[in-house]
Amino acid sequence: MNKLTLKFFNSQLELQYQNEKIGRLRKPVFYVFMTLGLILNVSKVLIDLGKLQLSYQYINYILIALAVVLILISVKWPLYIRYTLMIANISSSLLQLNFPENTKSQMYYSYGSNFMEFQACAYFVSDFLDSVVQVICHTIIKLIITIQTTQHVDPQDVLMGIGAAVMIVIVIYICDANARKEFLSKICENVLDRQLSELIKLPFFQVTYCQRLLQFNFLNGKDLLEFPNYDEELCDGCNVRNLLRQYKIEGQELQEFLIKNQEGSVKIAISKHKFNLRVVNLGIDHINKIVILDSQQSKNISLNQSIKKPIKIYIQQTSQKNNQLFFNWGIISLLLVNDNKIQELSLFKILSRFNNKFSKYSKIKFHLKGDETLSISSYSNLIRIYLIQIYQIITHFYESQEIKNNKSQTKPKTFLITMIIYKECDSIILQLPLTINPMFFISKYSNNFFIRQIEQKILNSPLTSDLKIYFNTSLPFK
Repeated sequence: MNKLTLKFFNSQLELQYQNEKIGRLRKPVFYVFMTLGLILNVSKVLIDLGKLQLSYQYINYILIALAVVLILISVKWPLYIRYTLMIANISSSLLQLNFPENTKSQMYYSYGSNFMEFQACAYFVSDFLDSVVQVICHTIIKLIITIQTTQHVDPQDVLMGIGAAVMIVIVIYICDANARKEFLSKICENVLDRQLSELIKLPFFQVTYCQRLLQFNFLNGKDLLEFPNYDEELCDGCNVRNLLRQYKIEGQELQEFLIKNQEGSVKIAISKHKFNLRVVNLGIDHINKIVILDSQQSKNISLNQSIKKPIKIYIQQTSQKNNQLFFNWGIISLLLVNDNKIQELSLFKILSRFNNKFSKYSKIKFHLKGDETLSISSYSNLIRIYLIQIYQIITHFYESQEIKNNKSQTKPKTFLITMIIYKECDSIILQLPLTINPMFFISKYSNNFFIRQIEQKILNSPLTSDLKIYFNTSLPFK
C-alpha cells in the first residue's frame, strides 16, 4: 500500500476494495445524499415561488439539474459513484450564495453547520485523495465567496479555514488507512479459512462462538471421521457440538475450555480412547478456534517404569565411553522420537554442549559463532534428536576424509570447522560448515530415519544445497 496515496500496489486488490466499499457504504450514502439534496432544493424553489423571491433560484436550478445528471451516471456506471459523489459534494458549497443579505446570523450559522455535517459524511465515505480534493475545493470556494460578498479579508477566518482543512485531512488519512488495513485483514482471514485444509495435515475442525445463541458453530474441517465418537448420521455442526460436550479435560468439558480462551495441547480420555488435541485461538478476540487431533501424540511410545529405570541406569553407567555415548544417544532418540513436549530453549547453548561432546570424542574441533541470546519455543527433545543426527553426519563425513588423508600422510589431521547461528525473518538459521560436500550430506540427511520423522515439525523449509537449516520460531499446526 502506498503510504502517501493509500492505494494498493496490486490493481486487482484496489478494484476489489473499491467494489466492496461502493456496495457496503458509498452507494447508500450517495443516494441518500442526492435524495435529500433534491428534496431540499425543490422545496426551496417552491417556497421562494410562493414568496415571489426569485433572485437566488438559479443556484437551486443548477443543483437540481446536476443531481439528476449525476444520478443517471451513477445508475449506468456504478463504479463512477466515487466521482459523482465528489462532484455533488463540491457543488454543495455553492449553497453559500443561496441566502439573501437580510438572513439572520444565527440562521446563517445553523444552515452552515448542517451543510458541513453533510459534507463531512461524504468525506469519510470517499477515498483519501478524493476527500482531499473536496476539502481543498470547499475551503477555497468558501473563502472566495466570503471575501467577495463582504469585500473584506479576515486573517483569522482564513487561518481557521486552512487549519480546519489540515486537521480534517489528517483525520481522514488515519481513518482511510485503518479501513484499508481492516479490508486486508479480512482478505487474509478468508484466504486462511480456504487454505486451512492444505496447511493442517492432521484431522481438525474450526468453530466460532456465537454470543447470541451461546453455542459454537461449525465453520470447516478435515477428516472429521477420525475424531472418536463422531456420528455419521448427524450433520457436522451437531457432531462438533456433541464432541465439545463429550470430550473432557480433567472433568471440564472441552467447550468450557474453549470459552475461557485457553489453548495448547490437552489430553482427552473418552470411553476406550486416549488421545491428544491441540487447541489454537485465531484473531485478537479469539472467537474462532481450531481443534486439531494430534495423532502423533496419541501414538507416543509408552514404556513401563520397570523398563525405563534399568535403561536410565545403563545409560548413566556407560556414557563415559566413546562409542557407547553415541549408542546411548541412539537409544534416547528411539525413546523420544514421538515426545512432543514443548519448551523454550537456547539453541546456542545446546549447540555449544554438542560441540564440546563431539570435539571430545573425535578429531573434529567444532566452533560456533552467532547470537548467544537466540531462543526458540518448540519441541525440545525433537530438536535435540535432530541435532544429534546432524552432528553424526558431519562427523561421518570428516572421518571419511581422515581415512583418505591417512593413506597419504603419516600424521593424523585435526579438522577445525565453524558453524554460524543467526536470525532472519521468522526463522533461526544454522549455517553448517561450507567445507562439507553438499551431495554427501544431503544423501545421508534424506535417508536418516529420525530426520524424516522430525524435520517437518521443527523446520520452516527442507534442507537445500546451501546447507542452511531454518528452525521455525513458532509452533506449526502440523
